[in-house]
Formats: sequence, C-alpha cells, structure tokens
Amino acid sequence: MDNGERNKTIERILYLIAEEGFSLRRACIETDTKKSTFRDWMAKDTNLTVQYIRAIEDRAELKCDSIQDDYNATPQRDPDTGKIDAAWVNLQRLKIDSKKWELSKLLPKVYGNQIDITSLGEKIERIYPPWMNDGKPKP
Repeated sequence: MDNGERNKTIERILYLIAEEGFSLRRACIETDTKKSTFRDWMAKDTNLTVQYIRAIEDRAELKCDSIQDDYNATPQRDPDTGKIDAAWVNLQRLKIDSKKWELSKLLPKVYGNQIDITSLGEKIERIYPPWMNDGKPKP
C-alpha cells in the first residue's frame, strides 16, 4: 500500500470513528484494514495517535448528543387513552442508561462517576466527629 492510499485509509478510519460512531474494529472491517496494521501505523506516527484520541473523544460527544436526542424524543402515546406508553419510557430509560454506562467506560475521566478527593496530589484522610473513634462511637 503506497502512502497516498494509506493516508486515505487512515482518514476514512478516523472519519468512521469520529463521525459515524464506529469502533476501531468496525472501522477497520469497513475499510478492509487489519486492526494490527492500524495499530502499527499509530506506533510509528505519534500524530496519528493524537488524531485517533481526538476521534475517540468526538465519538463520545456523538454518543452524548444521542443521549440528548433520547431525552428530547416525543413520547409515544397509547392511541386509546392518550397516556404516555410505559414500555416506551422504559425503553428510553434503558437506552440512556446504557449509553451513559458506555461513556463512563470509554472516557472515565470525563463521564465516570468516581470522585477522587485529593489535596495537592495527596489523599485526604477521613475526619471523624469528636464523639467517634476511628468511625465507631466512643464508649
């Protein structure tokens, strides 16, 4: 594969990840490229690695947008009663929770739910009220 064809393939893979929400595996299948080949290209080109990281971040934003679309979707209503369909609400809830979970795994520093409290890089020790001794009531 010459450099021109390689560059077009790289551009297409990055586009599929960033704009279509594809995984690297799926983008490589779509472009008929081995995943190991793309990883070799990244190992040799730090600029490509930076572009790949940006594509992953863009894919996460795309997922975040789709969550907002789910929030704003017009609810389906029961044709007889006019009430909002409970099954539709549960489906939306499941879709949103699944996407939120996926985002927390793809970009844990941005979308994760674990809070690390530190002070100048050091862990803050737990402080107990005066009536407790190491988290247990004093006798």
